[in-house]
Amino acid sequence: AGECAGAQHGANRPGGNALLDSQVFGKIAGLNALDEAKRTSHSSSTPIYTDKIRDNLKNLKSRSGREASLVRSKIQDLLFQCATIMRTEEGLGEGLKKLAEIEEQGIRVDKKGLVFALETRNLLTVAKMIMGAARIRRESRGPHLYFHSLNDSEPLPRNDKLWQKYIVVKKTAKNMQFEIEKPVTI
Repeated sequence: AGECAGAQHGANRPGGNALLDSQVFGKIAGLNALDEAKRTSHSSSTPIYTDKIRDNLKNLKSRSGREASLVRSKIQDLLFQCATIMRTEEGLGEGLKKLAEIEEQGIRVDKKGLVFALETRNLLTVAKMIMGAARIRRESRGPHLYFHSLNDSEPLPRNDKLWQKYIVVKKTAKNMQFEIEKPVTI
């Protein structure tokens, strides 16, 4: 949470600075989560969340869906193919389409266990966030090169006027929302 919330180093983060992001911004994120938990009434929401968690676990343990090990490997391959430092609009679009297919097919527990299946489901969510945000940000910045297609010889240029901003990802019950926001000065 800290490294995601921080990112004060930009697209080309110096090695080792993730520790600073994780500790400083992780503490801020943790304290804010604690404050939110104290303000939230658990008695009214617990049954809804308990039922949802029970249904999610039941779905993972069912016989339908693909084995978590196979799904995880496919997600990792898609991220490597579509969302590394060299990206194309068409590659990200194709990657998002394949992630949606994986999600529709479902994930089930295999020999690696329930925790592995839960982590794999979370990996699918994060992969959708990464590819969705990368697809929106149509520019090259730092070591990240964005091309319209693989046939282009030059990447899209950096666009400071439009992109000295963050993409904030919000996961709703049905989809993900991507909002472009200016950095906040603390």
